[in-house]
Amino acid sequence: VPRCVEGFVAHMESFEGAIETLRRNDPSVTELGLGRLVIGVDNARVLAAALTVNTTVTALYFGTNDLSDESVTIIASALHTNTTLEGLS
Repeated sequence: VPRCVEGFVAHMESFEGAIETLRRNDPSVTELGLGRLVIGVDNARVLAAALTVNTTVTALYFGTNDLSDESVTIIASALHTNTTLEGLS
């Protein structure tokens, strides 16, 4: 999975890489940068599903993503299952 690690934050270069990182539950990745990735409604559904199985990431950084209200609602729904995630920005 291509990524550039700065401290504990893995800045993802592809949406698919971000999803794979979440699904793997890599304990070395506790913060995930999703800036500049396209996260529309369909990708929000995929992200929400990955968040429901992830137990290692405590923070997600969306950067300059322009998330729609529907995408935010979909991602937020995963927080009912994911109790590890502490911060979104």
